Amino acid sequence: MCSTRPCYSQAQRAEGVLDEKVKAFLHKMKNGWHDWNVPEEDGRILYDIIVQNQYKRALEVGTSTGHSAVWIAWP
Repeated sequence: MCSTRPCYSQAQRAEGVLDEKVKAFLHKMKNGWHDWNVPEEDGRILYDIIVQNQYKRALEVGTSTGHSAVWIAWP
């Protein structure tokens, strides 16, 4: 279902279209988010845990800007 956000096919993901957009977004926001967010290093750890364990679902409960949610949803 892609009604509220862009829909990317497996082919587009394989080509890196979505990955490049996520990388660009995280890079753009890197200095705009402050101390109340998950640090980039922790975000990368979240990403790695999800990829390594092949998790398909996640629940992120937060009250900030959604930085950790981006890392969790990326894989």
